[in-house]
Amino acid sequence: MDSERQALSELVGLRVRVEVLEQDLSEAVHLIYCWLTWVATSPDSEFKQRTLALLKAKFLQMPQGFVLGRALIDLDKQFGSPLESNGVSLERWVFQSRERSNG
Repeated sequence: MDSERQALSELVGLRVRVEVLEQDLSEAVHLIYCWLTWVATSPDSEFKQRTLALLKAKFLQMPQGFVLGRALIDLDKQFGSPLESNGVSLERWVFQSRERSNG
């Protein structure tokens, strides 16, 4: 009976930890989205162009359909797609097939 209680207590503790991590991830995604929207909607500048080019390159290095990318796409849709309408092609960058070199 004691080992069952201990196992249950550990399970509850792990579930609480998962919930905390999920909340942390959600908050981080929202912060990234706010920053990305600010950059994408700012007037054209070298900073904007370089930042978006770097972002695209980084997204294309990530696995196809990666979790953060999907979360950003969902947020963009919720807010009326300001990223997509300002040239940030999240869906294409996230879901574009990745070609791996053999060397």
